[in-house]
Amino acid sequence: MAIKDILVQVDGGKSAPARYAAAIELAQTHGAHLTGLCLAVEPQMPATIMGMVPPEALASQRDSIREQAETAVAQFRLAAEKAAVPGEGRIVQVLDFDAIDLFVEHGRHSDLRGYCRQRCALLFDQLEGMDHAD
Repeated sequence: MAIKDILVQVDGGKSAPARYAAAIELAQTHGAHLTGLCLAVEPQMPATIMGMVPPEALASQRDSIREQAETAVAQFRLAAEKAAVPGEGRIVQVLDFDAIDLFVEHGRHSDLRGYCRQRCALLFDQLEGMDHAD
């Protein structure tokens, strides 16, 4: 099976550099395109509390999440550029409860996916059950 597209989770965590390095090595070996996907996850907030939170606080939280995502994607892009691997970094804002489904949706267009299994054990189960014929 030829590997032409690789999707890797970008999150800026402690294990991220090793995950990026493994994905970059695979991309170099197979001449594959590498995509780093960073989910800027907004935590779920009950509607009963939403009205009590000042809009400035919500905006500040979104800005902070976006800044962290931009930093993580910049680190990924730097690693890919140093290795001369063709690829891109994406940031997608998503609500907490939609994060796994969104990663799976993006992963359906890749031949290989890399992610942090400790944080995404459920994701692993969903990816393993995917129909690769689509």
